[in-house]
Amino acid sequence: MSNPSLLGRKVFFLYPHSVIKDEMIEEIVSEEYEAYVLKDHNRAARLMKAFPGSVLFINIDSTMKEPEWERYILEMKNSDQYDDPRIGIFTYDENQELAKKYLIDYSLPAGFIRLKLGFAETKKILLDVLKANEAKGRRKFVRALCAKDAQATINVSRDGSIIQGKLLDISSAGAACAFPQEGLFSPKSYLSDIQLQLRGARIMLNAIVMGTRQDDARVHVILFDPKSTDGEKRRRVFRYIRGNLQRFIESYPV
Repeated sequence: MSNPSLLGRKVFFLYPHSVIKDEMIEEIVSEEYEAYVLKDHNRAARLMKAFPGSVLFINIDSTMKEPEWERYILEMKNSDQYDDPRIGIFTYDENQELAKKYLIDYSLPAGFIRLKLGFAETKKILLDVLKANEAKGRRKFVRALCAKDAQATINVSRDGSIIQGKLLDISSAGAACAFPQEGLFSPKSYLSDIQLQLRGARIMLNAIVMGTRQDDARVHVILFDPKSTDGEKRRRVFRYIRGNLQRFIESYPV
């Protein structure tokens, strides 16, 4: 059994039911997990090889018959080509023998989750499963890398003018951003009413400058002031992070 990395495990949802795709994944990302939707079981298998120790939740109500899913799961579980795959099941099927097969006979580490339990109970079980599988690793915050996203920028007001910077990465706690000049803002300085532009979402908040990167003094690391980030602002940040993660996995070459 592999230990979770410092960055935690990727959490894949293969052919998720609409309630999972439309609502649950946003909730999971807001709990600081890296969650992705996958729409191709062959690509999912390649991604599980590319990212050892990842969690894969499979909707066995979709695309293939259950015996085909059983073969798919056993191939991943028993093949030396996969390193510590954490597989779980989502289904509306209430067949007790089916649950016994995957939970007891095959001992799937990410469980057998019945969606008829309702959204709140399903979310609780899912979070318990992710915690048991140490899916966060030692990471406290899920982070989006956005250096290549031209639509992820930051504006800071200073001495009556606006300084525009480029967001390099962002989490719910803070961000790294590059400005045109070195050392524009001194460590511990307080930035009021900064504006984040995240693919059309505009977010106003305050932040504290933690410092600059040693290898590039143009890059400032800032910590968001929690008093300035209400629930809706956090939701917008998490929505961007979720979209960023999804774009990453959809373009990943496997």
